[in-house]
Amino acid sequence: MAAFSARVFLALTLTLTSQAAFGGEDDLLLTNAVATLAETELRKAEAYLSETIDACDKKMLVIKIPLSAEIGVSRRALLLGCDYFYRRNRNACLAPAMQQYVLAKRTYLKSIPVSTLSEVTDETPSSIDTIADEWWRELRAKARYHAEVPEGERAKIERIPGLEQPFDMIHSWAASGN
Repeated sequence: MAAFSARVFLALTLTLTSQAAFGGEDDLLLTNAVATLAETELRKAEAYLSETIDACDKKMLVIKIPLSAEIGVSRRALLLGCDYFYRRNRNACLAPAMQQYVLAKRTYLKSIPVSTLSEVTDETPSSIDTIADEWWRELRAKARYHAEVPEGERAKIERIPGLEQPFDMIHSWAASGN
């Protein structure tokens, strides 16, 4: 990530100073070089994100979620807690790759000529929006968990072994019998 950031910083610095130092054809060559570098970094970030998704999926375990009655919480409270911890842990696992991808994508979009920008940004929904949606879903799950689950029940839920690591929510919940 540090090498990526240094390259992006260098490319941005060169872009910002290019108009003062160069003119005309040299500026166009530099702009094209920056765009090429930004696209290369984006492709690396895409590969890293894909590899990280696969690695995080492999880390997900089916955990034993006790019956809500066994730990003295409502079924809904348990579901809200499990949903929040599932999302939090998955996003934590993916965060470095998602952040690198978002930075690379935004840098790439800034590096391409405005005349071709609409061709590149016609994705629906954009990949950046998809990543932001995952963080938004985590925040929403956290807010619901804290708003709807009393502190005493949260303490009981948070003692469930396995909630602190990436886990397979669907299979874990299905196996729980809740």
